[in-house]
Amino acid sequence: WDVHHGNGTQHMFEEDDSVLYVSLHRYDNGMFYPSSEDGAPNKVGVAKGVGFNVNVAWSGGRMGDSDYLAAFHHVVMPIAREFNPDLVLVSAGFDAARGDPLGGYNVTPAGYAHLTHMLMSLAGGRVLLILEGGYNLTSISDSMAMCTSVLLGDPPPSLSMPLPPPHYGAVKTIVEVIQNHAPYWKSLRIHVPESVLMSLSSPEHRRKRSSKGKGRKSDQLPPPPETEVSTTAHDLEQLAQGLADLDISQASASQPPPVTSTPVGGARTKVRLSSEVKGLKKVESEVSPATESVLAQSIAGAEAELEAAGACGYSKPEVSLELTCGAETTLYCVNPLTWCPHLDAVKPLPPSGVDIFAQCEDCSSDSENWICLTCYQVYCGRYVNEHMVVHGTASEHPMVLSLSDLSVWCYLCESYVYNQVLFEARNAAHFAKFGEEVPPQS
Repeated sequence: WDVHHGNGTQHMFEEDDSVLYVSLHRYDNGMFYPSSEDGAPNKVGVAKGVGFNVNVAWSGGRMGDSDYLAAFHHVVMPIAREFNPDLVLVSAGFDAARGDPLGGYNVTPAGYAHLTHMLMSLAGGRVLLILEGGYNLTSISDSMAMCTSVLLGDPPPSLSMPLPPPHYGAVKTIVEVIQNHAPYWKSLRIHVPESVLMSLSSPEHRRKRSSKGKGRKSDQLPPPPETEVSTTAHDLEQLAQGLADLDISQASASQPPPVTSTPVGGARTKVRLSSEVKGLKKVESEVSPATESVLAQSIAGAEAELEAAGACGYSKPEVSLELTCGAETTLYCVNPLTWCPHLDAVKPLPPSGVDIFAQCEDCSSDSENWICLTCYQVYCGRYVNEHMVVHGTASEHPMVLSLSDLSVWCYLCESYVYNQVLFEARNAAHFAKFGEEVPPQS
């Protein structure tokens, strides 16, 4: 989602059907850097790579959360789910962020968090964000901190509601991308019957309805003088009225919905919202680039309570490192124990070393495995079939090493552990995984 088209990456994989490349970038009909037609929506790939190059090329507006979320819902995620990747790499340039002087776009840190959260549903959560460009340090740090929070398992923050509708230029781009890629992806071949289209209310009617309540001003321009489409389905009209009047920001803060997170490699955090409500905060958000109106939006703030979610799946809250960003949001990182009384359970490496590609000895799964640091048997984690949990309980072997992120978990302490005693096993796994030894102070 760097604001510039990744033309080099596109050319690298444009003939490869094993890599799906998607770029959301500012295009301005080829006038924005790198000023090449390579970034146009009709560039869909070459040879057997046709259909595997997707350019969401924005033109004609200052795109923001609504536009990027619309592109994700209608293009990026349907294609990505159909492609079913094993790994997701994000060129995470934040020059499309609000406040960036070069990109000129309006994506908020919360918007980036929601994009990251959607990507986490792919590839079993194997998502890597590689920090790229950006020309406003505050925008970069706030956006990256929010994305990191989601990668660690926190739920994305609430967006200011209601979001303005996508820019007409964004809608045009999304439609163009769908038209170019529908021949290659079944998930894009959705045809709406003419009868349904005729039954929808006109833009003028929706504009009047959405402006009701709480003194909100509509940011939409009056529609051109056209013949309004009459509604023929009374029930549909009633349903649309009810949906338009919904305001999810007014939901009771005293009864927050249950929040769960999907750990990746057994080393992500599981977060739930605390029942203690700290109060309401006033948040100002831009309605649209076309207007100077600012809405006062009340949101319910909640204090995050951290639970470590390792191989055993639960931990009492430990000391955590707090990170704060400009939006006054508190993020949390796991702070492992530097010592635990069960380190004597760690035995020397076997002559065969550590096989990071080993499958679970019970179910042959290779999606999220752990190795016991006592007997060096490999079993799957709690988010697969829990065979390492069973092994740890039955054998009373408390120390296990994740083959995904090389973290070490102690069952009896219910915590991650970082100690020199673990270095030999971690270093062997690191060398097997990356071809080099553990860097100093890692």
